[in-house]
Amino acid sequence: MKRFGVILVWSMAAVLLVAVSVTAVSDRVAFTPLVTEAITTTSTGQTLAINLNTATAEQLQQLEGVGEVLSARIIDYRETHGCFRSIEDLLDVQGIGTTRLEKWRPYLVV
Repeated sequence: MKRFGVILVWSMAAVLLVAVSVTAVSDRVAFTPLVTEAITTTSTGQTLAINLNTATAEQLQQLEGVGEVLSARIIDYRETHGCFRSIEDLLDVQGIGTTRLEKWRPYLVV
C-alpha cells in the first residue's frame, strides 16, 4: 500500500511538470496569422480578417468607426512601438476603448 502512495505522488508530480512545461512553451510559440487581407467575403462566403501588423490605412478604415485619423493613429502606434503582440494592444491607441475593440475583435488578427 505504501508503494502505491509513492507511485501516486510521482505520477501527480510528472503530470504537473508536463502541464507547466506545455504552458511555458506555449507562451513562447509565435503564431503566424493565416489571413493578412482586408475584410472581404470570398465566393464561398468566408470572411477574411485584418492583420494589425500589416494593414494599410484603407484596410483599417473598413472597420466600423475607423476613419483617416484613427487609422493614422493605429499605424503611428505600430511604427512607434513595433508590431502588435495582441489585439488588446489597440487599447493603448488614443480613441480606442473596450467597446470598440470588442466590436472589431472578430475581424482582427495579429
